[in-house]
Amino acid sequence: MAMQMPVVSTAVGGAPIMIDHGISGYLVEYGDVQGTADVLRALFNDRSLGAEMGRTARERVEQSFSAESMVRQMEDMYEALIAKGA
Repeated sequence: MAMQMPVVSTAVGGAPIMIDHGISGYLVEYGDVQGTADVLRALFNDRSLGAEMGRTARERVEQSFSAESMVRQMEDMYEALIAKGA
């Protein structure tokens, strides 16, 4: 995603949190070989689709997973805990 490329991944672990299916990449079911081949073929055949998904993926990384964003999220979490008196 950070390399401005669409992602094709199985829908397990943290992947569904990071990848917006059909927007920044594709999520396929674990073991779905045909589904994986289909989305790879679609990206290969439609380079503009892949380029657009790649741009969207990069934007997602910059907005949600950059060092600055992660620090901001940690600060927000600590501030919320302090506000609760934890």
